[in-house]
Order: sequence, then structure tokens, then C-alpha cells
Amino acid sequence: MNFEDLKEQLKEKWDELVVKVSESEAFIQLSERYNNLSPLVQKIIIFSAIFFVGYLIYSVPAGFIDSAQQVEANFNQDRTLMRGLNRSARNPVISPDQFTGLPFEQIRSRIDGIASESRVLDSQKGAVTQVNKPLPNSVVPNAIRQEGVSYELKKLTLRQAVAISERLSSMHNNTKLAGVTIEADKEDPHYFTVRYTMSSLSLPLKSDKKKRR
Repeated sequence: MNFEDLKEQLKEKWDELVVKVSESEAFIQLSERYNNLSPLVQKIIIFSAIFFVGYLIYSVPAGFIDSAQQVEANFNQDRTLMRGLNRSARNPVISPDQFTGLPFEQIRSRIDGIASESRVLDSQKGAVTQVNKPLPNSVVPNAIRQEGVSYELKKLTLRQAVAISERLSSMHNNTKLAGVTIEADKEDPHYFTVRYTMSSLSLPLKSDKKKRR
């Protein structure tokens, strides 16, 4: 099928749709009501429709642009953090305390708080486990110490899952959201089981380096 045939088929389908809509009872009633309106009201309706369509045309791309800018900002922030960590690992003059992520218990406590603020019940909170190096070496060099945490929440709405992800991504400068796994609930597919994986990034202290030697 070439482009002209496809174009012709689309045109035929569109014509059929227009005929069906124009012959429907609802469209006929609306058309009669519109024709019975005064010219001023008709103009107001036309201008309102034009404004609404224009708003949709503007708002949808604007929403994608805002999301892309937020992703870019998070990427630049993480890149700056990794550069700073690498610089500090090579430069002993800079204190490792400037680049210390949250420990396991603090991460769990903060996620508990964020979940509660998002109206997640205690019965919805699942397993909390430690994860070994949630971010690969291609992202985090060996000179940087990682402490990973996996936190499971059950029966979340999609809105809750997104809101919690946004909160976790800005939890701490040196503690990052490393991954999110979403599975539909087996009993009710409108809800989801979500596993959040956090990575706490720190420079090893001098005493830790001596022990390794």
C-alpha cells in the first residue's frame, strides 16, 4: 500500500465519521440549540472553542517541556555530585564529610515519613532490605562507597507512586533514587506494588582506607 492509497483510506474514514456524527441525534439537537441562540452567544461559543483548542495546543507541549527541563536539572545535579566526589577522592585536602550520604536507618526513616505523608498505611509497607551497589561501576567509581536500600510499598495508586518518586529523588544531595520497579497488584490492577531503590554515596574515611590496606 503506497502513501496515496493510505491517504485516500484515511479520507474515506474521516468522511464516514463526519456523516455518522452529523446524523446522530445528539448532534442534531445541539445544532438546533446552537441555531436558536442569539448571534452574540454564538460568537462567544465560537471564541471559547477557539481559545480552548489553542490552550490545548499550547499546554500539552509546555507540559512536556517542563518535564524535560526537570529531568535535565536532575541530571546536571547528579553529574555535578559525581564530579565533586571524584575530585574529592583524588584530593585528600577536601574532607570526606562534605560528601557523606545517609545511612541505612536514616533512609528507611525518611521513606517511612514520606510514605505516611502520602497517605500510605502501615499495612501497605513491605520489605526493607539492604542492596549491594545499586548503581553500576560505570556510573559510580570504586573509590566512592555505596549503601543501597530497597523499600517496597503495596497497593499504591499511580499518583501516589509518582509523588513518592519525586520526593525520594530530592531526599538528600548525596542519596539518590537509583531505580523504581512497578508491578500491577494481582488482586486489583488499578493499584501497584512499587519497589524504590536508593543509593547513598559517600567517600570512604581515612580510617576505612587504612583498614583495607
